[in-house]
This record gives sequence, structure tokens and C-alpha cells, in this order.
Amino acid sequence: MLMELLPEIYQDNDDLKHFLWAIEQAVDLIREDIRKLPDVISPGRCPPEFVDRILNNIGWTLRIPEGMKRRLIKSALIVYRQRGTAKGIQNLIRLLAGIECEVYNAYRSPELPPKDPGFYTFEITPVNPARALTSDEEIAVIEIANYMKPSHTHFRITEPYDHWQMDISELGETTILHEA
Repeated sequence: MLMELLPEIYQDNDDLKHFLWAIEQAVDLIREDIRKLPDVISPGRCPPEFVDRILNNIGWTLRIPEGMKRRLIKSALIVYRQRGTAKGIQNLIRLLAGIECEVYNAYRSPELPPKDPGFYTFEITPVNPARALTSDEEIAVIEIANYMKPSHTHFRITEPYDHWQMDISELGETTILHEA
């Protein structure tokens, strides 16, 4: 192919023909690699050994379940856009740990002590099922919250409540009177 690009006067030269043949072989290998590139960088089609490399390249430091890695790569842009927000923490906990929880800035909570400004605090409360977290779940939630929250903030995991409380409670099947 490269020989055909030369003027006719050079096409009869055997030494040049052999030299260009060697270069053409290298160019063909490069073209083949370029053709395979979409399959290597696509999270849905890449070989399993490339999935961890892609995660490292986009900066993920969290431990991720094996079945969740490709899905997380596909939604990485959304996760990065939500990083530092209560909604982002909530979504990533739901995605990676499978725990439905309520995450909000604690300054909205009437439960804060009077001297606690709460402006830099996230509260994380499991809601479905409304129960205390197991130790493995708590480790996962802590790891995710530390990864997603802004560095100048902190968070606390609160116990779910099954009582009425002004401005927070919603009607449910079982409720008890809240004690002060």
C-alpha cells in the first residue's frame, strides 16, 4: 500500500519495497490497535482486567462490589457532579451499599443542640428498612460519606426513629409519642 503512494520511478526499487513493507506491517498493527480502542475503553465491552484500570484512571478509591463496577463507570459523571451534596451522598449509598437513607444538612434539624451551628454537618438516617445499620453496612456508609462529602464538613449516622416529631415526621402505620 505504501509502495503505491510513491512516484513510479521508485516503485521498482526492491530495497525500498522491503523497507516500506516492514513499515507497513507496523502501521497495520497500529491501525488494528486503534480499531480495537472503543472496545477497550467502553465500560460495557472492555475485558474485565481493564475495568479496574478505568476506575483508577477516573480517580475512584472506594471499594466497589465486582458486579457494580461497570455500572459505576457509566454513571461516574453524574456521581462527580453530585459530589459534595446531600443528594450525591444519598445516591451513592443507595447505589453501592443498597441502603435507602435520608441525607440532609443538619442545620435543618430541630434536634441540634443550641450551640451547634450544624452548617457543616450531614446527617445520614437509614429509612428502608428503618433499623440500625450492621457493622459492615456502617463501614460502607462511612467510607462512601467520607468520599462524597466536602473536606471541610463532617457527618453523623443517626438512628431511625419511629415516633412523631414536629417538621420531620410523616404519617405512618406505627407511631409513638415523642418524648422531650
